[in-house]
Amino acid sequence: MRQIALVVVAFAVIAGTAVAAVIPPGAIVHYTMDTVDTSGSTILDTSGSATVHNGAMSGTGVVSHAGGVFGQSVVFTTTNSDSVNIPNHPEINTSAVTDRTVAMWFKADGTSLRQVLFEEGGGTHGLNMYIYNDDLYVGMWRDTGATETYLSTPVDAGVWHHAAFVLDSSSTFTGYLDGIAFDTGVGATVPAYANENFIGGRNGNSDTRFETGTGSGQGANSNAFGGMLDQFVLYNRALTDQEILGLSVIPEPTTLLIWSLLAGLGVGLGWRRRK
Repeated sequence: MRQIALVVVAFAVIAGTAVAAVIPPGAIVHYTMDTVDTSGSTILDTSGSATVHNGAMSGTGVVSHAGGVFGQSVVFTTTNSDSVNIPNHPEINTSAVTDRTVAMWFKADGTSLRQVLFEEGGGTHGLNMYIYNDDLYVGMWRDTGATETYLSTPVDAGVWHHAAFVLDSSSTFTGYLDGIAFDTGVGATVPAYANENFIGGRNGNSDTRFETGTGSGQGANSNAFGGMLDQFVLYNRALTDQEILGLSVIPEPTTLLIWSLLAGLGVGLGWRRRK
């Protein structure tokens, strides 16, 4: 019998009941952003990884929820500089990063200001994802810009989008929007660093870089994100195009969706994009 590797299983049942998502295997961090997966100012890691990497909400320190893509989302406000800190760990940042995937759903209140969705590293080496001037950017840099890539694509406010980037050990860096690769550039290993990773904001003026070549003086409130975030995942492997696509779709209500890979081919039923 041929083996089928189940990569994503997502299901929706009758309106008013839960919507859940099962992510591709091997996640180091998974924040569902649901009420049941938060405790006080702590965002619980549900990845099932051997080490638990719970996040800490900063800014007001209060976690507020709203309707998300799967279940609920966490609300971020620019005025309070809300962000989630991922603690230091060799799996996250204190060892070199050769392969990394970061993905999440976001719904921005506005897209003109520079707003950080995710950042790791510092001014010398790092990776990030941010919104600016109606575009989504993903960026990577090493040795203060000796190797530096920024990829961008238009994005809308007030609409749920799925964003991801993949850094692989073949020195390739790829950005994705709504499951589709929008550009690819040169990547490089990100050396170990001591700064915590942030979601929804940045760790001080010097702890990220933008397409301008600096992270300083690029906006107030630590370039905090305003809107909602859902289903954040971080991997120490390069997800495939099929796996990214699987993360970016949800089933029709009342439909059981099983998305699988068979010899590298995705099969699914009842897919639609979230609006």
